[in-house]
Amino acid sequence: KLGPRLLAARLPPLKKVEGLLHICGYLPHPLMLLTLLLSLPVVLMHGRVPLNWSALGLAGLGPVLATVLAQMRLRQDWPKRLLGFPVLLMMGTGLALTNAHAAWDAFFGRTHEFVRTPKFPPGDRRESAYALPLDWTTWAELILALYALATGLLALELAPGLAVFLFIYTLGFGYTAALGFWQSGGVRRVPEIVGRTSAK
Repeated sequence: KLGPRLLAARLPPLKKVEGLLHICGYLPHPLMLLTLLLSLPVVLMHGRVPLNWSALGLAGLGPVLATVLAQMRLRQDWPKRLLGFPVLLMMGTGLALTNAHAAWDAFFGRTHEFVRTPKFPPGDRRESAYALPLDWTTWAELILALYALATGLLALELAPGLAVFLFIYTLGFGYTAALGFWQSGGVRRVPEIVGRTSAK
């Protein structure tokens, strides 16, 4: 929606490219879903078409390596920060469905109630009766995790170069689905680490 105005603005071409990359930040999420859904046909066609699927799999390492190099350049304590990178990778993958759904609704002007997990002051260990409702996205994430797992196991035999990325999808959607089921479980005690994180 903002792209034509940005392209018509009196800005240097590089600024326009940076602006387009910024406002299209949620475009990868529907593409990630499409990639996963098409992975089964790709695995089944491996070796029958004149394409090197393994090379495409290696190309997927680009964003990961870019993130690692950026942290090495920006942070002195980058080795410690990278310890959390696997969890970040799982969350980024697992949120593809909800972010794609949100981007789709925003594009068509649909609005929804914003639902979030409970937040407390630092060090507060109160119990919360607040629970997120269990909606269709949690079940869909579980189905996507199982789909990715089955396709990944098949890829071990037919297209080993793609298997690792399918297992990343499995872990990502499995993680967010498990989190969704846990957060809909009613009364629970908020861990102390949440309070410490909120303080920052």
